[in-house]
Formats: sequence, structure tokens, C-alpha cells
Amino acid sequence: MDGIRLTSDISGLLQDLEGPEVDYVWTRSRGTTDKEAYEAAGVAKSTFYTWPEERRAKLNEVADALRRNRVAQAQYELTQGVADAARELVRLAKDRNKTVRIRAVEGVLDRVCGKPIQRQEVSGPEGEQIGVKIDLSSLADADLGALARIADSIAGDSDGAGQA
Repeated sequence: MDGIRLTSDISGLLQDLEGPEVDYVWTRSRGTTDKEAYEAAGVAKSTFYTWPEERRAKLNEVADALRRNRVAQAQYELTQGVADAARELVRLAKDRNKTVRIRAVEGVLDRVCGKPIQRQEVSGPEGEQIGVKIDLSSLADADLGALARIADSIAGDSDGAGQA
């Protein structure tokens, strides 16, 4: 499967697998033999060999893709721990230590609601405005015309002329 390269591809393929197959693929991706992998996954030899040959070949291809793409492997393993991490944050939010509770609650809120916007004022060295220069010299005439119409429209709207 030449297309098995991206993390999302691997994640999608793993989601299509049964529990013992996922365990087999993970073990096999660490460079073990078929036998070591199915034994470590708790799959009986007779069960492994009842899987169709095409299925076993696909499992080994996914394992090979994981072996080649350690980042994808790490990302997938981390996503498997997200639920445990969330439960731990909720548990810590009930801790006896007030500092621990506050940090855990902030962590939960930041992840669920998003971090609050932090506004910053940016100015030049002496507090003056920072100028922005835009080079339009590379635009085609048609693009310049479209830009001029947009600017005219905005200018018209500020007068209230462009409003319906």
C-alpha cells in the first residue's frame, strides 16, 4: 500500500481493524516476526492462520508503514491516551490542594472552551503607529481593477451609500 504515509491514513486504517488485529499490527511494527506479534497480541496461531492471506498481508503493510513513520506511530499512541488524560484532569480538579485544582480547571477550560484571547498593543519604538506597505506592482490590470472596485465599495459603505 504505497499510499499509507500520512498519520490520518494510518489512523483510518487502524480504526478499521478488530482489537486483536490492532495489537498484532503494533507489535509487528516494532520489527518482530509474525509469530512473535500474534503471540504478544494474544492471538492463537490457529486464529491468525484463519485470517485470510490478503488480510494478513494488509496488516503487515500497515505495520510496515508504522515502522517507517515513527511520527505517525507516536501521534496515534498519544491520541489513544487522550481519554485517560482528560479523566486525570477532571480528577485533579477535585484535588485537596487549591493550586492543583485551579491549574486542572484552567487546563480543562482551555481545552474545552479555548484559551482566552490575549490582546496586545503593538507600536513603533517611540509609540508611533507601524506603517504597512503593500507592493501591488506585480498585480495584473484585471486584479488591480477588482481591488479598486472593492476599495470603492468599502468607501461607499462607510458613507452609507452602499447599504441597501
